[in-house]
Amino acid sequence: MKVYLELIASLQDQPERGGSNYLMLGSGKYSARWGYSCDTGTVAKYLPSCSSCPDLNSRETVSPAYCGKCTNWEIDRENYPLLQSSTPKTYPPDAITPGKKYLSPFRLAYDGLKTAVAVSHSSYVIGLWSTENVKQYLYSQCINKRLCNL
Repeated sequence: MKVYLELIASLQDQPERGGSNYLMLGSGKYSARWGYSCDTGTVAKYLPSCSSCPDLNSRETVSPAYCGKCTNWEIDRENYPLLQSSTPKTYPPDAITPGKKYLSPFRLAYDGLKTAVAVSHSSYVIGLWSTENVKQYLYSQCINKRLCNL
């Protein structure tokens, strides 16, 4: 008799999801918001709506692209200047988009996480990246220390 097993659903709260996926649990520099990588310590002052933006309870909404003082709680903007953070010292130079000297927030996805681990591994194996480059890159991808040290 052949048996076929398939995971249909996995119900987990934030800590369990993070642990199961080898992600940091909101306590990392880039992992304060679940599902995104962003240096929230650097951009936190720009996240809340400023006095120029309409009341959040009103039906009016203003795109953060039109406000130079805040992001109006928006974090999902890749090239928005207020959300950019400086590149860490040990970040691998070839992992930075050419012409940029900063990191922008991005949404985490399984494909991106798998690619980050594969790129890190191959870059280390061929001698392109140091251990510190790999750790910093994976840290910016919100991957926890447990996976980095395997």
